[in-house]
Amino acid sequence: MYKSILLILLISLTTSCNSPTNYKNACLESVDDKTILKIKGKRRYMVHDFISIFSNDMYEDSCLIQIPKFCNNCTILGKDIPTEEGHYKFIGQIKIEGNIADVELQVDNTDDKVVYPYDWNGKYSLEKITH
Repeated sequence: MYKSILLILLISLTTSCNSPTNYKNACLESVDDKTILKIKGKRRYMVHDFISIFSNDMYEDSCLIQIPKFCNNCTILGKDIPTEEGHYKFIGQIKIEGNIADVELQVDNTDDKVVYPYDWNGKYSLEKITH
């Protein structure tokens, strides 16, 4: 009986939770001689106590991807995207065609020998392009 109630509670919690979402717009800009693709989205707070499980609170997050060069119509390979020391490299690509950026990246976890999709993948309308 308790197992059934626990199972129902667990299923309802996992299906009612807000999942992370990325906004449809992104920004490509030049900062200090670097070209940056800025993507924003909503993420759930991490649950640290039992009461927080029932909260659907979310926060706005952003991702900054440094692109090796400014381009209007090009494909940037993941291996050419600079990453900070201690961070995993990218596999895949970012396609920029006019005012559309299509992020198709995977993270190459060399420690666990696993490749997994990047949370910020998707097609974005570029709001403004400055350089």
